[in-house]
Amino acid sequence: MTEYPVKILVALGEALDNNREIHSWLLNNDYPELAALVSCLMLDRKAEEWLQKHKHPHLVAFHYAVYDDNIARKWLSVHRFTLLGQLADAVNENERALDYFRSRQLVVFIRLAYKINRLKKEKLRDAQDYHTLRFR
Repeated sequence: MTEYPVKILVALGEALDNNREIHSWLLNNDYPELAALVSCLMLDRKAEEWLQKHKHPHLVAFHYAVYDDNIARKWLSVHRFTLLGQLADAVNENERALDYFRSRQLVVFIRLAYKINRLKKEKLRDAQDYHTLRFR
């Protein structure tokens, strides 16, 4: 994730907040993997398949690690995606991970962690609410 300019990471955060214009901008301006990551975090299976097909397994592993998959979290470590692993841990409210970003003054990653955490909680809550269940 450090290969992206800060302004692109800020745009990622806006897309996570369901800003469709920014999501579309990422998709059409050399960052389709970030647009797909946002959709994947929103539990879109087609986005997950796209990430796999276009050789972004680290972003798929990040998605699963965010949703508490320990095997995916370990995969990130083994394949040296340290920052993504730390970010997944920060999303899951691990204070050590949050301190990692604080101590390095990587505020943009702290903000992303909070936004992804909010999105995750929303998706998990929706999955438990029969009013919002989709059967297709």
